[in-house]
Amino acid sequence: MNKAISAQGTHMYLTDPDAAPALSLTISGATQAAPCLLTLADVTSLNNGDAVTVTDSAWPSLDGKAFVAQNFDGSAKTVELKDSDTSGETAPIAGTAKLERLAYVDVCVASYQINQNAAAEIDTTTLCDTEKTSLVGFTDPGTLTFDFFVDPTDANYLALIEAQEDKQERTFIIHYSNGAVRSMPVIVQQVNESGGVDQAIQGSATLKITGKSTLTQPTTLKAGASVPGPVSPSERVSPPPVTTTASPSFL
Repeated sequence: MNKAISAQGTHMYLTDPDAAPALSLTISGATQAAPCLLTLADVTSLNNGDAVTVTDSAWPSLDGKAFVAQNFDGSAKTVELKDSDTSGETAPIAGTAKLERLAYVDVCVASYQINQNAAAEIDTTTLCDTEKTSLVGFTDPGTLTFDFFVDPTDANYLALIEAQEDKQERTFIIHYSNGAVRSMPVIVQQVNESGGVDQAIQGSATLKITGKSTLTQPTTLKAGASVPGPVSPSERVSPPPVTTTASPSFL
């Protein structure tokens, strides 16, 4: 195991499917493969680990689905859609196809925990057996919990409440201080609020992780960018890459 890194400087975001896309780029080409590589006019406006979606491509394997953008190639101007599979598509991608980076809610947390549950053990022992037998059942991705401080006028807090009410699946994104990015599909299950004498108003949230987590390594992250600053109550966030010392794959 490598030396530990500080949790300080970690930034977290929750996608906001109800907000307008933060960025829309025309797709000029796409591979019929797993994973799919998209060709764009310019890839430098995308960031390592971005949560993206494809619209108007006329490819059912892409349209309306959420993906993680990674493995940029600055020379070829391509980006890989993690876990995509377009090998079954037969027609060329539509000329109207767009790659959209989703808008984000800035979740500034005080602490967090990812709780991964062990796979179920299914007892298959019968009277004919001489010892216990069992099967391993499905794994449970578990939950993500975090604590934060509450400002009831903050647009990001209100968006978190909305997410708890509508139960839509969203993507939760963690930008680590060393440039790695973790993305996972979630549903906001519960948002709590508490306060007391000589205390700041505090909140906590429980998110059900609904699928596999994707950890994108920092080798494809552009260096020299800054972490997003404070957000006004009227806007959502589209985070730029986190500052890192890793060598960029392109300029």
